[in-house]
Amino acid sequence: MKTIKIPYTCNDPLYQDHLHDLQQIQSSVYRTAYNQASDGLAEIEIRGICRDRFPEVDSWIVQSAVRKGIGQFKADWESAKSKNQEFTRKRIFGGKKNFFRRVKGLISNEEWKELRLENLYLIGESALFGNRKFEFNTDSIIFKPAKGFRFELVLPELHGVYSRDYLNLVELTAKKLIPVTISLNKNHIFLSYDEALIQ
Repeated sequence: MKTIKIPYTCNDPLYQDHLHDLQQIQSSVYRTAYNQASDGLAEIEIRGICRDRFPEVDSWIVQSAVRKGIGQFKADWESAKSKNQEFTRKRIFGGKKNFFRRVKGLISNEEWKELRLENLYLIGESALFGNRKFEFNTDSIIFKPAKGFRFELVLPELHGVYSRDYLNLVELTAKKLIPVTISLNKNHIFLSYDEALIQ
């Protein structure tokens, strides 16, 4: 799996607040999924809990966060197992160092909440032009978080390997030949894909 990181700009005045709200909700879904997985619940049960708890959010945004949370739990469990350690739920979302800074009053509650924000994460699907929430163009990516919302993420001029890889993604997603999983914050978009499919 290869990931390319690209800076972008969006001139829509609604965009930053909309993205921030989605990040807050999806971060909560991610933490819920992780904790429920560590309690032994199956994915279908976790998905039901998260959909009930966050009914206002698009189901694919919830599903992507559920998969990410379960995946992170499994990775932590496997890591503990490989070190012959007993797995205990010790993950501190936002980081242990920042948690103790909050406890000591060195950062505000608002700063702590921001540090706990995850990038918006959306799993790719080749049959839906790479990713159902994004449309890939040569100089921009259209983000479609929900019905009635379309945000143009303008990309800088890309050079060298970045340009080659991105233009290959544009071509292959248009032909429904490659899934592209996307992670997104207010400054950067991360495109993850199987490099073998590009080659």
